[in-house]
Amino acid sequence: MYKELTKAKQEVLVSLLQGDSYADIAVRLNKNEQTIRTTAARVFKHFDINGGTNGGGRHQLMSLFIDKKKLKREVDRLI
Repeated sequence: MYKELTKAKQEVLVSLLQGDSYADIAVRLNKNEQTIRTTAARVFKHFDINGGTNGGGRHQLMSLFIDKKKLKREVDRLI
């Protein structure tokens, strides 16, 4: 379905899913923040996410990695 991500994109993807800021990712990976934003935009594009780097893209990205059946069971249990 998807072409494999490069190592750099994988690192940014994991960091985004963990909720790290672009600045924090840049420091940890010893990269410029703009480089991280560009890489993040490419990660979003890879997953056909149009929300971009202004916040909405992260939510869409995270939703791809949520076990929706497990989430529904937890919601049902709480209700």
